[in-house]
Amino acid sequence: MRIKSFSISFLFFLLMIHVTEGQTVLRYNNIIEIEREGGNRFDVSSIISVDSNIFIVADKPWNNYLYQLNISERRAFVNNRYKLPIRRKIDLEGLDYCCGKFFFVDERQSALFTFDTVNSTIENIDLDLEAFDKDYQKWGNKSFEGIAVDSINEVIYLGKERGPKRIFKFDMKNNSLSEPFIELCKLNDFDISDMKYQDNWLYILDRKNFRILKVDSDNGNLASTYLYGDVMNCDNEMMYTNAKFPMAEGLLILHDEIWIILDNNAEEMNDKNKYISQSHLNGNNPLIVVFKRPKGF
Repeated sequence: MRIKSFSISFLFFLLMIHVTEGQTVLRYNNIIEIEREGGNRFDVSSIISVDSNIFIVADKPWNNYLYQLNISERRAFVNNRYKLPIRRKIDLEGLDYCCGKFFFVDERQSALFTFDTVNSTIENIDLDLEAFDKDYQKWGNKSFEGIAVDSINEVIYLGKERGPKRIFKFDMKNNSLSEPFIELCKLNDFDISDMKYQDNWLYILDRKNFRILKVDSDNGNLASTYLYGDVMNCDNEMMYTNAKFPMAEGLLILHDEIWIILDNNAEEMNDKNKYISQSHLNGNNPLIVVFKRPKGF
């Protein structure tokens, strides 16, 4: 009976190894609270680091600013802002930096453009999306949510959030657009709320499944996944009350940490979430949840 019991336990152990192969649970570090900018809603949507300076954007139609943050202990404050010379309603969902310019995606217009903070000028980049979908102007709130720039190869990756999710690749050398990861998108269940590129890897923030996907940018193979749901949805309690869907919006990869920005969506923080409670947080400010960067990430 002992041998049989041991064998069953051992087989179960092997099965668990197989199921969790390629998956890593991220280790929680702390939470940084972002102070609201003025009295308006401040739905932070993307974050980057440039020469150790942190920049963010927010996704409301009236918010046409690029913000620089000052972070002191576990609080972040806006200490500089740059107004984009855009008069139309916008929806800034993705942000990156390359060659002295900031790159943005506007989900409302399915648009890509750059911004030069020195001259306060923007430059629109023509994507010729009609060649891929004649109805791309109807994408609306299912359009570009993520951008990741490969500065060495002069390539920009653009992530269409959902319905269906798609990843485009724009080559800045010849102004050509392609869609290299069709199989990745078809064979895997995820959505795209932000992306980052680093050392030939494309990282995708998969909001609905509480995870980050690590993808080989050469062939589109999914190498590994990193899970954070035990923090963001601890005991089925998300970090904001009345959350109808997960609120992860922005991803930042640092040397020893991973930052995930939460869009508050005008909701109050949920003190039933263990990590909100133990951090003594309340109100409806946006949050940055900080994880330790695992080896091999």
